[in-house]
Amino acid sequence: MSSTWHTIRVGPEHIIARLKALRDPRIRVRTLVQALSDGDPTEWVQILATIMTRAHITDHPDVSEVLEAITHAAADPALPYATRQQLYEAAMWQQLPVIEKGTLLVPVLYFFLRVSIH
Repeated sequence: MSSTWHTIRVGPEHIIARLKALRDPRIRVRTLVQALSDGDPTEWVQILATIMTRAHITDHPDVSEVLEAITHAAADPALPYATRQQLYEAAMWQQLPVIEKGTLLVPVLYFFLRVSIH
């Protein structure tokens, strides 16, 4: 992943640290929406999957805050549909773990990339 979100390579730890430094949750979400829109979808889904896995297996408050920001950013109307679609396709292409939603199997990241699933 790139920083200033796109000038140097960064990974999940850097993303967590950068978002943690932003104390206002609204700014965290706006920053994440912009980064997701500007970044490489393939790299972003890897980072998002790592953060989601880490949040699932640890009880670290920083990771929980970032996961919350991811959830809000994914639901934010400012996140363009094209970006959502690219992230979803990248998650499918990388064969990320799937979960069952009704009778539909979808990538775990799908829940964070769609505004709603019915």
